[in-house]
Amino acid sequence: MGRVRLSVSANGTTVGSTITVTYQGIAIKNTAATGITLGGTLGANATISQVIAGNPAQGTNGQVVISITGGAALVAGTDEFTLDGVRTDVSGISLGSD
Repeated sequence: MGRVRLSVSANGTTVGSTITVTYQGIAIKNTAATGITLGGTLGANATISQVIAGNPAQGTNGQVVISITGGAALVAGTDEFTLDGVRTDVSGISLGSD
């Protein structure tokens, strides 16, 4: 599905929390064990806590939940998280559709 990149815009410190990346209208076909990766300069301060495959026919979307550890120093313009390797089948989806 391409890389999702979240970059830091202001210096600070992380707060323990989660970020959910939603892939609207698709079902995710793999997991963190089979190819989904979290990286970037802040990748060591987070983990993929859950991959929700989703089922568009039943109204649910594919999601990757990232757990962020608290207390990591953030540097604006330098630090980022990257999410890669999400696989899906989009052959049945029209171009420009949701």
